[in-house]
Amino acid sequence: MLVRRRNPPAADLYAFPGGRAEPGETPEQAAIRECAEETGILIADPELFATYDLVTRAGDGSVSHHFFLSVFAAREVGKNEAMAADDALECGWYSADEISRLPVPESVQECIDRMEKRRLSGEAA
Repeated sequence: MLVRRRNPPAADLYAFPGGRAEPGETPEQAAIRECAEETGILIADPELFATYDLVTRAGDGSVSHHFFLSVFAAREVGKNEAMAADDALECGWYSADEISRLPVPESVQECIDRMEKRRLSGEAA
C-alpha cells in the first residue's frame, strides 16, 4: 500500500502511509492509526521491518527535515476499500514492478527491494 503525498518534504511522491506519532503513542500504534487515517485500511499485528534515518537538506546545506522512518509489515483487518484522506492525494496497492516505475523516495524503493527479496526467498516479512 502506497499513498501519494500531499505535503513536503515528499509532496507528489508515493510513500508508505505514515506520519508523526501522537504523545504517548508507540510506533506500532502510530502505524495502525496513520494507515487508517490516510487510506481507510485497518491493520493489525504490525511488525517492524526496517528503519531509516532520513535527512533533507535546504539549498544552503542546512537540515530542513529530519525523520526516522519505521516501516512495518502488518495484516489487513477486514476488506475495507482504500480511499485517500488526510495527507494522501491518492492511495492504492501496487506490485514491486509497478512501484519501480512510480516516483518514490529512495528509502521506499530500497525497502520494496528488500521485501521482494524476502518474498522470493520464502522468508516471512
